[in-house]
Amino acid sequence: AKGATNPNGHLEEASDYNYDTTLDYQILQIGANIIDQSTTDGYPTAIQFNNGTLTEVRGVKNLPYFYRVRASTIISQLPSPAPSQTVIGLSGGASVGPDTWSSNASLSSTGCYAVLWQPEVWNPHDVNSSLGNPRPSSFRIIVDGAPLDATGNATSSYNTNRNRTESWIATTAPEAGEWYSDANIDTTRMPNGSYFISNPDNNTTWQGGNTALTFGDNGGKLFREPTLLTKPNIPVGSNLALGTGNIMTSLYTSNPELMTYWLGTGIKCLNDISQVGTPVSYLGFFYGMGPIRWAYSPSYPNAPYYVMTADLNENSTISSAGYTGDTFRVQYDNNGTWTTYDQKYVPNVSQGLFMEVLNSNTVNVSLNHAIGAIEWVGSIDPRTRRFGNPGPGGRQNIPPLSNYPYQTVPSSSTGPPTAATSSGSKVSFWVDEANEVLTSDRWGTSSGTGWWSEPQTECMADVGGWYPNPTTNWMGSGLAGASQLPASAMYYRPGLFSQNNPAAISDGLKWINQIDNPSPQYYSDPDGVVRRAMGAYVPTGASDPATTTTGLPMATTGGPSAVADQSQSRPIILNRPFRSVAELGYVFSDTPWRNLSMFTPESGAAALLDVFCIQPDDNSSPLVAGKVNLNTRQEPVLQAILAGAYADELNSVEASGSISPMTAAEATSVANVLIQRTSNMTTPGQGPLANLAELVGKYQSSINAPLGGIDGSQSYTGFSGDLTSLYGAGGAQVSPAKNNIERFREAALRPLASTGQVRVWNLLIDLVAQTGRYPQSATALSNFVVEGETRYWLHVAIDRQTGQVIDQQLEVVRQ
Repeated sequence: AKGATNPNGHLEEASDYNYDTTLDYQILQIGANIIDQSTTDGYPTAIQFNNGTLTEVRGVKNLPYFYRVRASTIISQLPSPAPSQTVIGLSGGASVGPDTWSSNASLSSTGCYAVLWQPEVWNPHDVNSSLGNPRPSSFRIIVDGAPLDATGNATSSYNTNRNRTESWIATTAPEAGEWYSDANIDTTRMPNGSYFISNPDNNTTWQGGNTALTFGDNGGKLFREPTLLTKPNIPVGSNLALGTGNIMTSLYTSNPELMTYWLGTGIKCLNDISQVGTPVSYLGFFYGMGPIRWAYSPSYPNAPYYVMTADLNENSTISSAGYTGDTFRVQYDNNGTWTTYDQKYVPNVSQGLFMEVLNSNTVNVSLNHAIGAIEWVGSIDPRTRRFGNPGPGGRQNIPPLSNYPYQTVPSSSTGPPTAATSSGSKVSFWVDEANEVLTSDRWGTSSGTGWWSEPQTECMADVGGWYPNPTTNWMGSGLAGASQLPASAMYYRPGLFSQNNPAAISDGLKWINQIDNPSPQYYSDPDGVVRRAMGAYVPTGASDPATTTTGLPMATTGGPSAVADQSQSRPIILNRPFRSVAELGYVFSDTPWRNLSMFTPESGAAALLDVFCIQPDDNSSPLVAGKVNLNTRQEPVLQAILAGAYADELNSVEASGSISPMTAAEATSVANVLIQRTSNMTTPGQGPLANLAELVGKYQSSINAPLGGIDGSQSYTGFSGDLTSLYGAGGAQVSPAKNNIERFREAALRPLASTGQVRVWNLLIDLVAQTGRYPQSATALSNFVVEGETRYWLHVAIDRQTGQVIDQQLEVVRQ
């Protein structure tokens, strides 16, 4: 991690910074992930250790994980009477027409709103990968106000000050582009109303169980894209419901005045974008409620009235800076006990949005509809809390296709965005609106969602622990330098971390028609090396970070625009014993969208090929006799090893067909690529392999990335990178899938690492022992008469570095 943190400031930053920089935690997390790749069940492994505080890490399985949470304003009651649209009509361009609110006494009710935090869960694995047997079937997600330390343990008591204040939120008139404030609002047209609830939730306490939302994943079929948990049994088959003891049930059923807003399974919502005006039952984590306040600007009489909710805050007594967050936990039912397998500590998401209401007594959704609003919290990779969970800021909203301007795809598109185009385009972020299924923060080849950040002095302050360093400038956004973004334009793209390629230039598109200057966005590891992630080999364009979704793990796999075999780009879970050390490339490293990969030369996991083994024996020496020396020049030997090697562990059943095992012709081509490397004695970085790790790659020379750090793609060289010449554009075996997708590209590495070595010479001495005699007439050695013969093969293994004979075997050859 870069930089430092203030432990007395943002608590989630201090917690995540410590988590990111705790070596023991990282090692044990990788260990748990290795175990969970190789065990056959679908239950995550839990490893507990005590380094002064009891800590638990949990492995990754093929399960739904917490991805994002959105604060949503739910309109449960509209004003009575409704405002008249005539108020926004001008008569002769000089005066404002009458309206039904000319007298405060005529307003019987201002209307009522509630705010819910609505979580999204996502299982980011390939839908075809193993689920494990047995596996969990019942889940729940909960939230509490207890912040976490680096070990994942609560640091203090729950925050119990989650309440409604009287600080009313200002709004924007889109026609004028003006921010309203109390100073320019016509208070004579802001009726007091007769809201009849006396702030019933003034001191809401989240304590986990009283917030529970329970659900199932329908045997692993659901949550393959980010899915909002908002309505009972949506998505269909999830059985989503309020858990026993949820405070929403007790609050609304115990107060007669609130019963009118209760539909039995959730709060009544009138502004659901799929059926505006029709009461819909809504679920979520209940944050607060209050009366709607109405505003009208005399400066812009053509602007309608707006709903203004109260500012909802968590007034922390935990942090000296008055700032806190909440911990989300996803759990499975373990024979009646709820067991946590995913937890993330996120900053508070305050909510105070607005909504246009016209005389039709319905909510106009042409503006921000406040369901899943622009303020939300998300993780970069749902499987980990590393890099923190950045806090609220301007991000994408989720309205229907026809109502949202975004510079991404043409308005004729019927699916998720796929490529950047001109200004004024329309886009829908729904994959399946009926089932609340959304896109990820990077749905296709574009840069994806831009996350807002503070001005330069607070650059990415909401991203816990993973800070930009002015020296290495890993983010490349908003820091000093003429070629970088100004401090006022600081949107960065978490989706680009799925490539983490300095050559992947952001397309510069921000939220709602705002433009950033295109720039690289990446991070370097603590040793200063920029190591690419799962999308390492996805080709980059001149101004776009990718030219294809093949190989991008965050790209949408569903909806009308999805590529049929896109899920092959997602990570998988084996749920079986390893067959090769190189299969560690399937294991999640706990760094977002990066495995213990064997497919980029700069991989930090390559040394595992030399220090791990699958079938240990009693031999104390690390040297093994009898394996093929990978520095051989014998093409048929390498071809025999590679031919028939599996590429697709899943034996794909996807629409485009499976990725076939390696053919003989392909194996010959791969063998030649390796021989060209090991026999090249003139090109720096090439020549014979010194260890198995060099099969993946090795350091050659430092080449700096454009915004700081060592560019691993340019500074390392190896056979794993050479495969681009075969599978990439212009190669003899062109295959975007085998070139771009990690597990397919590693197909050549797995058999070579299993059967090969590079330090031992294996020699065969063919010895023939003959008995006989020379006749008396013999005049030369050739006159020897053979009367008996025995043939021996002497196998000798020699350490080529020391010359020591490490093994020898004599074999009698029977004719």
